[in-house]
Formats: sequence, structure tokens, C-alpha cells
Amino acid sequence: MEQSNLLFEVKLTLTNIELLYVLQHTIDSWKLGKNSPYYTLKTTAMGAYIEDVTLPQRQKTLLFEQLTKAETKNIGKFIKKFFRVLTLREWQRLMDHLQEDFFTEDDLSSLIMYQDNFKKIFKYLKKLPEAIFFIYATKAKEYIFKHYVAEFRLETFLKEEATEQSGEEALESELAQETGEADTPTENPRLASDS
Repeated sequence: MEQSNLLFEVKLTLTNIELLYVLQHTIDSWKLGKNSPYYTLKTTAMGAYIEDVTLPQRQKTLLFEQLTKAETKNIGKFIKKFFRVLTLREWQRLMDHLQEDFFTEDDLSSLIMYQDNFKKIFKYLKKLPEAIFFIYATKAKEYIFKHYVAEFRLETFLKEEATEQSGEEALESELAQETGEADTPTENPRLASDS
């Protein structure tokens, strides 16, 4: 990582840590619902992946390789472990020390106090961006679609996507009939759940 980007990365990491802390104290249940109209979670030996119906046709799969199977089934487990490694204030101090070391002394001497925990700290910092995106994909997006459709003008997006998807399905159906592989079109689950 270039030093010019370091300040941005440290600030972004700190923002994600603080967001995780706020979410920990505002979300009652982190368990995922079985039948979301927006995504399907699948786990493999390589990690977890989400098939997200709100994404463009060719980019529907989101891969999560850092989080464990248990963490993807209940991301609250990751959040609890994250704040057991260091408290919010300790994470903030660590980020402050990183900034000070890189921008004043150009070494990592103040991080010596974290040496006993450094492996765990690095492990959880590595998982942090994936956890934040996982929360967005499984919790935040669904909440936004349910409660803020009008405010974000998402109804236009949903209708356009449904029209586009219907057009793609019609083309696929036509091609399937020509090749003898007829397939029944599927309904957009987001629009079906809103009506």
C-alpha cells in the first residue's frame, strides 16, 4: 500500500470499526432469515457466497472467503469476537498509533504494546471489510428495500430492473424454444413480495 493512501485506509478502517460498534448495539438479532427475497446464502469449504438478485445479471455472486461458516450464519458472533480482541477505545488507539507511526516516526515502535495480540488483531482487521459488506448484503439492503423505497426512488429502479429482467427472460425463452430447451420464466421476488 502506498503511503499516500495510508491515511485514507486507516480512517476508513476506523469508520468501519465504529460502524460495527454502533450496529452491535442497535441490531437485536443477527441470525439470517431462511427465505430472503433479495439473496440466497450458500456455504462451501472455500467460504460462503451470496447469490444476490438485486445485482446485475452477470455479477450476482458475492464471495466471502475470510468469514467462517458460523460467522456467516450469525455475523453477531464475529462482532462479539472482534470487540473481545480489543474494545472500541483500544481499536481507536491502535488506529491513532498507526497514523502517528507512519506519519511522524516512519516506524512501528508504538505498536510494540500490541505484540502479544498482533496475530489476532491482524486476523480481525483482515475480516472487517468483508464483515461490513456481508452486513450490507444481508441486513442493510433488505432493510433499505423494505423501508426506504420512496426516499431513494428505488421503485423506479425495481420496475426498470423487472422490465429488463422480463426482456432477458423473454429472449432466453425464445432462444430455449429455438434450441428445444424450454424453460419457464421466473418472477422477480422483490416485486412479488411488495404487492
